[in-house]
Amino acid sequence: MHHLTLLWPWRPNRGSVMPFDRLPGALLPLTYLLAVLVLSALGTWWVVRRERKEPSSYTRSAEYRASMTAWRKLSAAAQEAVDNAALDMAEQAEIDAREDAQEAARFLDDRVRVNSLYRP
Repeated sequence: MHHLTLLWPWRPNRGSVMPFDRLPGALLPLTYLLAVLVLSALGTWWVVRRERKEPSSYTRSAEYRASMTAWRKLSAAAQEAVDNAALDMAEQAEIDAREDAQEAARFLDDRVRVNSLYRP
């Protein structure tokens, strides 16, 4: 019967109501939260403003623009030579990586073989 009196009729527990004198102490965490939100909004505004003034993106930088201007001034043959050199370097890097992987696989294969001979 006791559990029914807890459910019906419903009455709020007045013992859990916070007294008014504790209200400023309870508002302190909310004040901290509000301060953090305001500071983060100001920081975001400042970073966006700075990024618009001096973009960190390479496509908007003066160095990138200068390099693209120099690239456009090259003849088609010179551009092709630069492109081919870059492709050759990438191809050589791929070949080197493949050879390094094969060498590592051979080394591990030898280690497994040696371990199987000496530690049966």
